[in-house]
Amino acid sequence: MFLVTFFFVFFQFPLNFLNSLCQCLDGTIKIWDCRSKGYQLYYENTSPVHTVALHPNQVELVAGDHQGKIQVWDLTANRIRHTFIPEDSKPVRSVCIAPDASVVVAANHEGTCYVWRLLDESFDPLQKIDAHGTYVLKCLFSPEAKHLATTSADGTVNLWRSHTEGFARIFTLTGHTRWVWDCAFTRDGQYLLTGSSDCTCRLWDVRSGTQQQEFTGFKKGVTAIALLDDLEVCDAYQDLRIDN
Repeated sequence: MFLVTFFFVFFQFPLNFLNSLCQCLDGTIKIWDCRSKGYQLYYENTSPVHTVALHPNQVELVAGDHQGKIQVWDLTANRIRHTFIPEDSKPVRSVCIAPDASVVVAANHEGTCYVWRLLDESFDPLQKIDAHGTYVLKCLFSPEAKHLATTSADGTVNLWRSHTEGFARIFTLTGHTRWVWDCAFTRDGQYLLTGSSDCTCRLWDVRSGTQQQEFTGFKKGVTAIALLDDLEVCDAYQDLRIDN
């Protein structure tokens, strides 16, 4: 298992392709093939882009920006297919899509999460969650889509369990002393790893809401993490490092 810390870029590892997505404060989104030089696709937005999520179908991106817009980018046609604003002028900090492509969640700087059910070509409003009292910095589904995690500038992490009408909070994870920027579920969905400005990462048991381990030694705050606990992915990552 590998713990990788980085800033503002995330990797996608389908079995037959290695690529990365980069969203930037200059308002651009770029898609890179890690096996070649230069980016393959490029989109320029009118305001800074805070977050992107790749749809499980691998041909659509959902992006959230500083003006509060959520946009669906069709990678095959290289065009924006949908644009909507859940709350005007409230920056969208994080978006996530359920692994089964059933639900999309967007979190903003007001501490609110908006939940939509994906129905063919439409986004059907499902729930509005008052998740935190201040910025939600990351929202993330567990691999089996049973749980949703939200991290916040209030120093806490909330765990939510899915039900037919949306999500209900089951645990508030406390222990970090500063902003919690990012999180990652283990492949089996039983543990959650979080990273914070307090220069620590913490491992939590999703079933009990208890902290299992603390990782220290970081000289600066941890603003982004990736957990590689798939042997095939780890081998691909190692091969990529060797090739470059």
